Amino acid sequence: MHEDTFRQALKLGLDGVRFPEEGRRHVLERIKGEQPMKKKLSTGLILAFALLTLALTAFAVSQTGLLNYLVGGSEKASPELKDSLQVIDAAAEHDQIRLSITGAVYDGEKLALSWEAENLKPENPVMLSLASVTAAGEPVRPIFSSLDESWLPLLFGLQEEGFDRLKASGGMIGLMPSEAISGQMPVEVRLIIWRPAGPMVIVDEGLYPQENDDQDMRAYRVEKMALAEASGLEIAPQDQLDPGSWAKKGYVPLDADGSLLAGEAFTQDTGALSLRFTLDADRALAVVHSPAEDQQEITLEDCTVRINRLRLTPITTRVDIDLIPHDGTAESALILQERYGSIIPTEKGEKLDFADMEFEDSRVRREISGGTWSYHVAALYPGLDSFPEEVTLSPRFSIFADARDEGINEEDMRLIEAFEKALTFRIK
Repeated sequence: MHEDTFRQALKLGLDGVRFPEEGRRHVLERIKGEQPMKKKLSTGLILAFALLTLALTAFAVSQTGLLNYLVGGSEKASPELKDSLQVIDAAAEHDQIRLSITGAVYDGEKLALSWEAENLKPENPVMLSLASVTAAGEPVRPIFSSLDESWLPLLFGLQEEGFDRLKASGGMIGLMPSEAISGQMPVEVRLIIWRPAGPMVIVDEGLYPQENDDQDMRAYRVEKMALAEASGLEIAPQDQLDPGSWAKKGYVPLDADGSLLAGEAFTQDTGALSLRFTLDADRALAVVHSPAEDQQEITLEDCTVRINRLRLTPITTRVDIDLIPHDGTAESALILQERYGSIIPTEKGEKLDFADMEFEDSRVRREISGGTWSYHVAALYPGLDSFPEEVTLSPRFSIFADARDEGINEEDMRLIEAFEKALTFRIK
């Protein structure tokens, strides 16, 4: 994947996804191969480190094959994803901008769209921003969109032979607002077209040498400067790197990768672009696996497990269960919380192969009715490249750990093993 498309894909709108501190530490340590550095980094090194962080972020998110598909086309889709992929042929054009929706994946929990956007008049740079997506009239909440903050033409970044700077491919992943929709599902995508309010200028300290640069960093800066100069845009001198001052003079300040530095410096001036199409929701839901749908409650020695939801799809894995103590008290629910801890899907004691950066995780005691308390576990993980033969809900596992927690007493381990035996399901 060339850098420009990769950079587009990494404009991740993951504001709706909770990423625990444990996960942040895990990823940082994996990137650097050591404990976090204590010394202060130069701006250039921070830039390089940020690029590495983003690259690893995309790798983690794309383990499901979904992001690879969105930015790379159907040939990048995993076999399981291809079974639920629907080819879409919908296009609209406005103000010399053409948008095409090329494919969609839906599983009742998430909607993913792939698209191509093209600037038909390259002498007029344009930025597209996803305004809204609705499915069956209800709003979809995007957690990723590749179009935000992406200028067309793509004047910045490394170019590969044959790469079209005027056309951007990418996509969106969004959370659905309610229960799964069946039958024919109308979808509407609306984008805002933005134009620069004045001449663009590159304002980026990373283009200039720093005192502690090594040979590789110097070469990197020289290459970035050459690309910036080739864009034909004005480049801010090293002593004039305040974006705000350029914005006050009527310029649109950008960094060397083309990202906008001052939001007030561009304006919407040519309206919106809308696309409408229909998905076959029933076909999409055919690849959803709900292995516990016939077992809503399971009675164990210390509690009753109520399975609210257990679903595995190519783009979402969801677990939602209540552990209800037999006496229903808050004190007993706390004991269950301490005994079972986090509970994640595994296969034969091994974690399923989800990405480790896109998930929501909630573990709380709650009152479910009339003084009856439970230990409630809810988690939303990315989907799977391939489905296991069976899935087990395993207590005391962390998504970031390779084994169960240590230090479990003999009695708790006996109850945990009984839990796993009862909460193992064949995938139909």
